Amino acid sequence: VAALNLSEFLWRTALLLGCALLFYSFLYNAAWGKRHEPKPFETKQWSVTAPAIILCALLAVYMLFSFVQAVYLFGGHGLPEGLTYSEYAREGFGQLIFVAIINYSVFALFLCNVQKGRLLKGLLAFLLLATGIILASAFTRLLLYIGAYGLTFKRIQAFWLLCYVAAELILCFLRLIKEKLPLLRISTLVFILWYAMLNAPDLKSWYPG
Repeated sequence: VAALNLSEFLWRTALLLGCALLFYSFLYNAAWGKRHEPKPFETKQWSVTAPAIILCALLAVYMLFSFVQAVYLFGGHGLPEGLTYSEYAREGFGQLIFVAIINYSVFALFLCNVQKGRLLKGLLAFLLLATGIILASAFTRLLLYIGAYGLTFKRIQAFWLLCYVAAELILCFLRLIKEKLPLLRISTLVFILWYAMLNAPDLKSWYPG
């Protein structure tokens, strides 16, 4: 037992000393280190051909999905047969999160690395529009669920997350229009505000479950 304790003590001491040296080095360089002017560097922009093919393939899949969902989104047919409100809402929420991760990642990657032009902007705009359709589907499903069974804290969390995805969608559209918009910084600020507004009130005590 003593050997094990000694081994753990030495390991923790080495780890603490290593972290302390790294932290001291960081502070020393930040305060007294030499200042070097950053050298501008050029990144080679990708040709628009391959990204355009990828975007067209994604849009074709989303067009098929939108066609299937149009009946329930705009036809007022309510809940599909064979599904409960909970299953319908969870299915839409899962689809949205999956699609949002893919689409926002593709949007950021292609916007930063592909040669700028009307073709790229148009395809990215259609990609965001497809995201909006899936977002509308998720909102519709969740509102049907809330209308049938009322609010709970988990449903408020899901609804608030959809609101954040919608806010990011608007910011992406604005970034297409205004190229100098600091999308990452604004998105971070929006996330902080979104998280604070969700957790500031004690919603769980108002809407348990």
